[in-house]
Amino acid sequence: MLVDAISDLFLIPYEKTRDIATLFVAGDVSGATSAFLNALRKHTLRGLDVERFIIGTALLEPAIRSLLEIFDSSSPRQPFREFGIDFYATATDIGRESPVLFGQSDHTASRTFSFVGAALASSAFPAIFSTVLESEVLPGAGREDVHYGDGGMFDNLPFFPTIRLLTAAQVEQKQRGQWSDSVVEFRRRFENPDLLLVGALNVNPEEDIRANRRYKTILQVASRAPALKENVKIRAFENAARVVDNQMCRILNNPNEVRADFLDRVVNAAVLSVFPSGPDHLNGTFAFCASTGLVKERVHRSIADGCFRTLGALTTRNSDSDLTGKALRGLRASGRVPAVTRRGAEPPPSRKSGTCPFYYVGDGNGRDESHRDMQCPFFDIGEKSLYLTCRLDAAHRQAADVREPR
Repeated sequence: MLVDAISDLFLIPYEKTRDIATLFVAGDVSGATSAFLNALRKHTLRGLDVERFIIGTALLEPAIRSLLEIFDSSSPRQPFREFGIDFYATATDIGRESPVLFGQSDHTASRTFSFVGAALASSAFPAIFSTVLESEVLPGAGREDVHYGDGGMFDNLPFFPTIRLLTAAQVEQKQRGQWSDSVVEFRRRFENPDLLLVGALNVNPEEDIRANRRYKTILQVASRAPALKENVKIRAFENAARVVDNQMCRILNNPNEVRADFLDRVVNAAVLSVFPSGPDHLNGTFAFCASTGLVKERVHRSIADGCFRTLGALTTRNSDSDLTGKALRGLRASGRVPAVTRRGAEPPPSRKSGTCPFYYVGDGNGRDESHRDMQCPFFDIGEKSLYLTCRLDAAHRQAADVREPR
């Protein structure tokens, strides 16, 4: 029955399925898994005619170009720099199975760069969207045999490319004469860490009702482990960031014993993690159209929840001993990030006002001069359905302790 089921379900020839089942029954799980994956690539994907992709990025290109119509094939690698924003995107070189970072000036000697091509390449999810040729990202200079796909295939949370970019920025600032004293600048970075805003890929398993249970058997541990893996990378980097911050504190006791070029390259970066409110606030990976499960209301709920949870994270990191809290205090003092305060249990403002029902801008308590209403950005651009989706979300009202009047 196992042989027949695998053969029918995955379109794998009977004799190949029999070999897989034999390995599995014999206890060679790794061999059976390897044989099964090879059969999937060779028979299932070809049989379903999705060996390369289901739909082409050409279907997305008109919509993306309409959103990014100011960019063309000769656009600079950093089109937002005039607004004080650098933009980088990760992709994967399919042939080399290695990550690529778009936005760097040294990616190639070519002066041309297609921002739209890079955006399509960075989001070309494997088996769904076609890959993007390097010649489409670098017109006139890129190769026709180099294919780029989604950057998340090899690094779905690119912490280390971010650290390398920050290191390069620090060195460049010194070379430009923006600061000269390495010790003074090192102390400034210790007191005002950079902040990495991380959108988690799944619900925080630490908030799950199973988090505080005791797991006595290997089977119970195995059932819990898949959920915990979702935030292992985030927590590992948070721990590493705290270690770096502690080491910087030690160096500052005797800074002259350390070479200046080493001090210039040390990055102090805190992590602000934003987890969704629940599984129903996430749009499925393959839900890219109605036939594969895309529901407009769920997409709206996911977008609204991202805003709500980010603001919530900004209000809860206030501990003096917390690295993220230290980074936020520095950003608030410089005016780059506003203070955000929860409204509390008072009745929310009228729906017609478009005012955020959950948060104030300001850090005071109660209705004093340090508080002011926050206008919902979605309401301002005419997306009132997104505003109402957030406002009426039961998870949001419960988390913010706000009661919507009847």
